[in-house]
Amino acid sequence: MTGAPRGVLTDFGGVLTSSVFEAFQTYSAAVSGDPELLASLFRDDPAAGALLVEHECGRIDQAAFERGIAALVAPRGIDLPAPGFLDAFRALLKPDEEMLAALAGLRAAGVPVAIVSNSLGDDCYRGYDLTALADVAVISSEAGVRKPSRAIYELACTRLGLPPADCVMIDDLEHNLRGAARLGIRGLHHTDTARTITALAEWFGDIRLIPKRQPPTVSGVQPLRDRLRAALPTALKNRDRATASTLRATLAAIENAEAVDAGSARAGAIESSPVGLGVAEAARRDLTEADVAAIVRAEIDERRHAAAVYDRSGHADRAAGLRTAADMLAGFLE
Repeated sequence: MTGAPRGVLTDFGGVLTSSVFEAFQTYSAAVSGDPELLASLFRDDPAAGALLVEHECGRIDQAAFERGIAALVAPRGIDLPAPGFLDAFRALLKPDEEMLAALAGLRAAGVPVAIVSNSLGDDCYRGYDLTALADVAVISSEAGVRKPSRAIYELACTRLGLPPADCVMIDDLEHNLRGAARLGIRGLHHTDTARTITALAEWFGDIRLIPKRQPPTVSGVQPLRDRLRAALPTALKNRDRATASTLRATLAAIENAEAVDAGSARAGAIESSPVGLGVAEAARRDLTEADVAAIVRAEIDERRHAAAVYDRSGHADRAAGLRTAADMLAGFLE
């Protein structure tokens, strides 16, 4: 391979988001005390590996995958919530604003970009507009094939209209890069955002790699959303499902507010716990601390209103649970 590549293929989780490895470690430690639980399970247990392949290729859904994994760890005395643990894991991931800005810069410079991703969860890209992030998105569950199979990279190159030898693949897993290399796609192992962006700039010249503006925060105070996220692993470790569900739903409401107009930023059913990954690129709104606090207050008000409704209908236990959840959230605003 000579000369600079003309197109970019990129992984999603762990490249356009914070580290998947660190998220696995954090969640594993929270539910079992062993930070290597899930990584070692998928690496060493053939049954877990088979479930992962079936799910990523779209042959079993999230609920079936979660039930299978929960059954594998249950004999060790580990109680994984199934369904639900993939949502809790994904809540630990944050968008990598610098990498997302780099992708925007590449496309603005006329470089075609494809996202090539093994999906984990039925709705793992919630909150992201993949069509806004890349020219092409090839998702394993939709294609029926996963990395590191050559077929998924070939499909991405075909959709970009470029020969494999003219493309570079960015991934945080080296074995995925080896799969791409079998087609002649050069690899860029993502271990550090700054190094990846430097490599891209060397290949593609003066592209606009400007990080997205971060929402302003109060000096010396950890942002409210970060405090909510930080509380989630503790709730999971304590097996406090009510608190974990409330935190996940509130984080989803915040992330949905970035993806839509502020007037329609609501959380959905208060007893459900959808989780998004946040939204990125130009269509994403910048939320100030005041915006985030307003969303949290709306979540509190919704729960207190629902508690009053349950009181009137004679369901004191449900009302009490909702008030406890509202009080817990209110504690983050004090």
